[in-house]
Amino acid sequence: FGVVKALANLVSGQLADAWGRKRVLVLGWLVGLPVPFMIIWAPTWEWVIAANALLGINQGLAWSMTVIMKVDLVGPKSRGLAVGLNEFAGYLAVGVTAFLTGYLASQYGLRPVPIYLGIGYAVVGAALSILLVRDTRDHVRLEASSHAQPAPISFRQVFALTSFGDRNLFAASQAGLVNNLNDGMSWGIFPLFFASFGLGIERIGILKAVYPATWGVLQIATGPLSDRWGRKGLIVAGMWVQ
Repeated sequence: FGVVKALANLVSGQLADAWGRKRVLVLGWLVGLPVPFMIIWAPTWEWVIAANALLGINQGLAWSMTVIMKVDLVGPKSRGLAVGLNEFAGYLAVGVTAFLTGYLASQYGLRPVPIYLGIGYAVVGAALSILLVRDTRDHVRLEASSHAQPAPISFRQVFALTSFGDRNLFAASQAGLVNNLNDGMSWGIFPLFFASFGLGIERIGILKAVYPATWGVLQIATGPLSDRWGRKGLIVAGMWVQ
């Protein structure tokens, strides 16, 4: 999931500029539609791995587009607020879902009942994206028309600049890397750690829900604060807390 999502994130921005935000968003949701059914019917672990790969594409395209489209709408002065609202909604939903699936799994087993939530999310997400969402590229063009445009640079140049060419971008990239390493470790190790102490599925679901729910709720504050105070201080504070 993580490897595929990273690759999808890598190309999602270019696809959004070439195809439009809405098309990439809808594509992400359509790719995600088979995932819950594959997990419900999976006869082997290979099916589960394939489902995780599709989920990685779904997240890399759809979640990235929700962030980009919100930033498009609010303009340069409220980008922190836009990202904060997106992360609040997303990670609070992750926390609630972790709690609900833990409860359902404890009552009805791991399959198929808890996965029904995933079917509902995928269908609703795809339907809303197709029927209600509007593309936001025109907002970007309007904003860009009032500023002098720099010469376009290639993907390789952007990659080099953000990876090691610019000190600030390098620092932000490595901070994001470390943060997501911790995130990935928590998803993989916490359930096993709690299970080793004999906790049941329902309690593991509750404990696992605390992390993303707390993350999401705090975004309501940290997003707008980053617009007022700047990003660096909040990043440093967050890394020290970790």
